Amino acid sequence: MSTKTVNSAYDASKDKLANDMRAVVADAEELLRATADQAGEKAASLRERAKANLAVAKARLEEAEHAMLERTKVA
Repeated sequence: MSTKTVNSAYDASKDKLANDMRAVVADAEELLRATADQAGEKAASLRERAKANLAVAKARLEEAEHAMLERTKVA
């Protein structure tokens, strides 16, 4: 298998992973909106944890996308 073929397959996998992560983030945001009116201490605690984890996931996704873009520029 040529290096070009391997790189193309790798790039396709990275793109799919990034797309999957964006979908997960969007679904999590929608879930938070849908449950915003749920009362109770446990629900509020879970929402806060989800928001914090979502913020971390979004930041990591942005970092990964930036890194992929930089690698593409170098190649």
